[in-house]
Amino acid sequence: NDAQPPPFFGEMPHNWLKEHTDYYEEVLTDYRAKCPKLRELKKAMRRKNNRIQSKLFRGILPTIKKWERLEKEWTPSDRILSAHRLSRRIASQKCLKLHRIKYPDLPVPLIYRPRDGRKQNCLVSIPGSSEKQELVKNDIVYLPLNTLPEKFIKDICALALTPLLTEEKILDWDLGYAMTVHTSQGMTLEAPQRVWVIDEHLAWDNLIYLAVGRVEYLSQLIRIEGPPLPPEIEEAKNKKAIERSLRPFISGKLIRYMDQDKKK
Repeated sequence: NDAQPPPFFGEMPHNWLKEHTDYYEEVLTDYRAKCPKLRELKKAMRRKNNRIQSKLFRGILPTIKKWERLEKEWTPSDRILSAHRLSRRIASQKCLKLHRIKYPDLPVPLIYRPRDGRKQNCLVSIPGSSEKQELVKNDIVYLPLNTLPEKFIKDICALALTPLLTEEKILDWDLGYAMTVHTSQGMTLEAPQRVWVIDEHLAWDNLIYLAVGRVEYLSQLIRIEGPPLPPEIEEAKNKKAIERSLRPFISGKLIRYMDQDKKK
């Protein structure tokens, strides 16, 4: 009514539709999955919460691979999936290094993520080129490695360190090796493309169904450990952990000092 969304807050949309429409039909044919195991996994995951989906995924892929396997077998057409922004960025940084060493002639995926959210549906300068394209947030462009300035590559690699070392975002671009809800809409990853699923907090954000729903064969999904953290990140994480552990002690001392001042 009047272009307003249906009031199904707190319940599944299909339940609301069943009660309020004259005709309702669910189309269960899976046109993307091409192997029986993947079809069965998708059916089992359907309408389940994140934790159950993660449990089903780990059950059908019980072995978690070492990060070194990605470094050995990764190709630029593969995608990374991670719930953690830090792991996602560090993995993307390492993939760029692999890309430069093993596949220098293949283009690099860059995702447009403007610092100013208003800079959308407008002409955007393409890195390493005089060309401009009309882009919106999360659009991906593919650029030759040899056209990207060395400073741009250095800055985009430094983005992996920003979550802990600084709050400042210095570019409107990010590496496009990782798979997100926005960038994967309508995407089909055809074999031999693979999704490397970093197994950290998979029960977040419906991520597992996102990966399972974009491939054709179960063999395209690989569970791996997270990438090793750079020394700067380890040091920053340890520092933050120490700060968190000291907060109760410091706040307790401050309260005692305040009580002493009141008594005086």
